Amino acid sequence: MILDLISSETTQIATLAVIGLLVGAFCNYAIYEWRWFWNSILPVSPWQFFRRSRYQESANENQKLTPASPLDFIPVIGWFLKSRDSKIFGAGFWMRPLLIEVAFAVGLPLFFIWQRDGGLLGFSGQHSATTEAWFWGHTILIVLMTIATFIDFDEKTIPDKVTISGTLIALVIATLLPGFRLPEQLGPGIWQSITFCSPDEIPGGYWHHDFYGLLVAAGILTVWCFALLPFTWKLDGSVYDKIRFALGSVIRPPRKTKCKVGRDVTRGPRLVTWFLCGLWIALMIYIAIAWYLLSKDVYWNSLFGAVVGLGVGGGLVWSVRIVAGWAMQREAMGFGDVTLMAMIGAFLGWQAAVLTFFLAPVGGMLITLVQFIATRRSELAFGPYLCGTAFLLLFFWSSLWPPAATGFFFVGGKWLAITLVAVLVAMALML
Repeated sequence: MILDLISSETTQIATLAVIGLLVGAFCNYAIYEWRWFWNSILPVSPWQFFRRSRYQESANENQKLTPASPLDFIPVIGWFLKSRDSKIFGAGFWMRPLLIEVAFAVGLPLFFIWQRDGGLLGFSGQHSATTEAWFWGHTILIVLMTIATFIDFDEKTIPDKVTISGTLIALVIATLLPGFRLPEQLGPGIWQSITFCSPDEIPGGYWHHDFYGLLVAAGILTVWCFALLPFTWKLDGSVYDKIRFALGSVIRPPRKTKCKVGRDVTRGPRLVTWFLCGLWIALMIYIAIAWYLLSKDVYWNSLFGAVVGLGVGGGLVWSVRIVAGWAMQREAMGFGDVTLMAMIGAFLGWQAAVLTFFLAPVGGMLITLVQFIATRRSELAFGPYLCGTAFLLLFFWSSLWPPAATGFFFVGGKWLAITLVAVLVAMALML
């Protein structure tokens, strides 16, 4: 256990506060560096070295940044000093990143104390390897959701750098730490990790340990990689033409085409297509090796639960995106919300993903209503509400899971799936 190497509790808390400052600084760097649109070229974070030099070369004299200072790189203090560039970035631009770093400096030690004292379990427990795994793993999830939240607020996009890397990290954690899955109480002071069948017991025969389980896991990961491909869809034409055009936009076989000025242009598969093909091959090898070595162990239970969480979390939002887009004849949700929920499901399991899916719209609808009354705009970045709901669900898990297990999930997997399909059909009719 990493923190056990530090004997004094005061030293532990101070160390975590410093780590929190550095984590907050990384979040601010990622928020400004990983965003998609053109205005991300503005080097707001002092760590954006390359963007700063490019911006300085193209900016006119009135938009030149003030010379960088070594003090700019000190968390919190650096943002006070960066306020000198308010004429370029806007008044008060430095307050949000400053508060993010303060929040992590204060929040990380408090989060550790909460985990150490059994907050996730719902009863006082002893600090162990499992509670420390929860602490570090869920800290990674919170960091990723923080980055996704503020980029989505700014640009209505969620970058794949956050969600794809986060999902892969969740799969690795699930493989190495089977106790990382969210807990459920069995009795006073007794708990176990939830499985892909919770709240029910895993059915006899342990079918997911057989070759069929490997096929299910490989199938979910294949659909996930396929969905990430950069399809371009035609709005007119037959279904055959739309599918042909979409596949062509991804594969783009090498050929010669002539542009208007007479130059030959070689076209080939996009770089992202090559990357996703390589990622799919790596995941197939990874899941096959994991199944072969761990299929009779709790480690496979954990990894299989993470893969199912990925599939259910992403599948729910993807279904809403398809149904709502068809009903409204325009894009109703960004695909970043799909990959975000897949990441949350991989970290927390399909049960938490389903609860997040149903609870997040409550806050989103209230804020949308207020926004529409005030500005007549109905568009809303939904990612922050998914992240906020998952964050709150994590803290109130010990209180929410028992009634959810005996109530909402009591109907069983088959009837729950039928209910979800009925909800999608009703939503399409309403839209």
